[in-house]
Amino acid sequence: MHEIEYIGGGPPRDRMSLGPVRVWVVLGLIAVAAVVFMQWFSGQLFGATMAKAPDAVAQNEDVEGGQYSAFAMESKAIVKLRWVNMSQEERDSIAEDFKQYIVPLAVSRVERLRLAIVAGELVGKDDAINRLTELEKELEPASELAADVAWVKRLYANGPESLGDDVRESLRDRHGWFGDLALAYGRPVHDPFRRRAVAGREHILSTFKNLNRFQVAMFLIGVIALALMAKNYAALQAQGQFDESVPDEHLQAFVLFAAGFVVILGLSLLPFGLNAEGSIGASVASSLIIWTLLLVPLWPLIRGVRWSEVSRTAGLHTGGSLPREVIIGAGAFLAWMPITIGISKALAAFQSFFGSSSFENSPSGHPLFQSPPSDSGLLVFLGVLSSVVWAPIVEETVFRGFLYGWVRERLGYVLAIVISSITFGIVHPYSPLGMLEVGAAGVMYAVLREWRGSLIAPMVAHALHNGMIEGTSFAIAKAIGG
Repeated sequence: MHEIEYIGGGPPRDRMSLGPVRVWVVLGLIAVAAVVFMQWFSGQLFGATMAKAPDAVAQNEDVEGGQYSAFAMESKAIVKLRWVNMSQEERDSIAEDFKQYIVPLAVSRVERLRLAIVAGELVGKDDAINRLTELEKELEPASELAADVAWVKRLYANGPESLGDDVRESLRDRHGWFGDLALAYGRPVHDPFRRRAVAGREHILSTFKNLNRFQVAMFLIGVIALALMAKNYAALQAQGQFDESVPDEHLQAFVLFAAGFVVILGLSLLPFGLNAEGSIGASVASSLIIWTLLLVPLWPLIRGVRWSEVSRTAGLHTGGSLPREVIIGAGAFLAWMPITIGISKALAAFQSFFGSSSFENSPSGHPLFQSPPSDSGLLVFLGVLSSVVWAPIVEETVFRGFLYGWVRERLGYVLAIVISSITFGIVHPYSPLGMLEVGAAGVMYAVLREWRGSLIAPMVAHALHNGMIEGTSFAIAKAIGG
């Protein structure tokens, strides 16, 4: 038996029964179903639309942020990727896409000003001036946005040279890329200023090519890692990791986690009633409150289970050694890459063959609830922290520690892998194909748990997997929106 570092000890304490196990199993099923429902309900709520945007949203004149919003990213992509060096027929087609897919995304007054600028580029100055004229009727003449609208109208009517240097600088400072795009109107294709405004196609395509190269490299490295781990499986095998009975408190901890998650999902909906769902404060609060679930693993200790028993049965120990488990976790992540890539490609092909485009599935009308500012550095940081730190620690402890260990002792490791992976997949708020992909990753983490006994390796693999997704998303966002 390999040596394991344990903390704690002492005689076990008497624990009062909290009801038959079957009651907790039923409660667990109810709690998981409630999580799935709340995730679905939240998704439907965020995706709901209405014919007219709320006045508080539609009348917003705040120019701060928005450079990475859905409207901004779609606008930048269509200009940078599809508008340069195209025939008139292709431009006419893109103009139709603009009207159908970009226009509905512009809700606030600021976005409608910026929409007019994109219209000036894709449709023509007449369309831009008409949009600006309609927007001008809603604005207070003395407002800063009204001044911006007036200057942009003059720009389209008389050309960028009709604006003074201070006005041009103000438009660029207040509206970023959109200001540059407006000031590039009418300039020759090879004009340096215009090229800076509409440039980016090569960088975006280069980013996607590099990501594809990275994926190929990871696939090849993964094949090598898989072969090496298969060859040395026996030498790496950890023995004796499931040699003790698993207390029912592990099942209870899983149920409490699911119930707590339902409560947190419910609390995250409170800002809707306060008309604060799009605020940074509400978004930060939602990102922070989920960290309270780190307290769930304390339940067995509160119930009187010794830490040495919890650590042994839930995998909360360092295994043979911490460095060894970290290296094996990283190697398993690499070894799983060919399978991950294969599953992703297969699901993408399936969706392409049987599904429809994202545009066709997009809801019509204005969003009922606005998303938080996507270019808030604090929210980006909290999102990455939750994905790369919270999820590997909490989810592995709950799904592969408590749930897997408890089910394994009673039904065997095969059913434990299946049950924990299915549960892990369905509680994530993705499409059915997305849940399948997450569930497949759950299989890998469960196999690691079975093989190593310790949760260190699956935690490391989970963190690397989520980190790669976050890194890829960040690279694409910077390439398009930067």
